[in-house]
Amino acid sequence: MLLCSSGQGANVWQPHQVSMTPGLPGHPPYTNQLPTMQTSGPPEKEDKPKTPIPGGVQKGIVLKIPKDVMVKIIETIQPMLDCTLTGKVDQQILAVIMWILSDTKPNFLVKDFMCSHFEDLAARFDKGADCLLRLVDRGFIV
Repeated sequence: MLLCSSGQGANVWQPHQVSMTPGLPGHPPYTNQLPTMQTSGPPEKEDKPKTPIPGGVQKGIVLKIPKDVMVKIIETIQPMLDCTLTGKVDQQILAVIMWILSDTKPNFLVKDFMCSHFEDLAARFDKGADCLLRLVDRGFIV
């Protein structure tokens, strides 16, 4: 804030606000703050709701898992085997593919996986497949 004369006399001073911008219409007043850039970071991933395993499937065997879930589990284990390759395959063949990839027999009880959602079940199969590959790499399984 500066003092300037009001024009009525040299002895009378009144406060006067100084603006750094010219007095042109449409110009915002000067501020010492830098403009903030609004960055739109990566879009937040919405968590998809997990699909619960129904009670009938929970008490059954791997062979009785719904076909579409088997296809998703196989795709989780081996991404090259996506639904375009496994979509029209019989359910028993899908169970055999899961057996080959993860060393989990089709008569294995689903409740023994101790998971309540199909996504967790797919993660368990994927973990089993990784363990199997490590055993093969180390020469324990021929």
